[in-house]
Amino acid sequence: MLPVSTAGAAPISRLLILALIALTLAVAVLAARLWAGRQVSRLRERPLWNALGLAPDGQALVVAFSTASCGVCKSAQKPALRRLQTALSDIRVLEIDAGERPEVAGAFGVVTVPTTVVFGRSGEVVAANHGFAPWKRLLAQIEGSATAPSSRGVAIRL
Repeated sequence: MLPVSTAGAAPISRLLILALIALTLAVAVLAARLWAGRQVSRLRERPLWNALGLAPDGQALVVAFSTASCGVCKSAQKPALRRLQTALSDIRVLEIDAGERPEVAGAFGVVTVPTTVVFGRSGEVVAANHGFAPWKRLLAQIEGSATAPSSRGVAIRL
């Protein structure tokens, strides 16, 4: 009987496991982006300005949903919105408490807070961010450039 060498089998099996993990992660990211893209498409079909009781006025608008008990909303999202307003003078930020105005949160499909929805200057929805959105990402979405990277939340640009 010929001796069978198994010295190279362990590194190959580790590589296969790592490749499988990477593939699974890539599929999960793709699925999240597709879901977020559908959410923005659905938002574009709804009469959101009516839900807000506003009309487009040529300014970009960020609608920020939070709740009284949301720590991230207070400690991170609110300062990011203030920084955005400092960077852009012609932007409106509308903060809505999802707990106090569930009908508006429902119209926007809010499932988590913080959630920010970005309207372009012509009044169309350009992005929705579920989770914390850094001010640079919001700025990039308003200006129409590529979505600024972040480590949290899901953002989709259309």
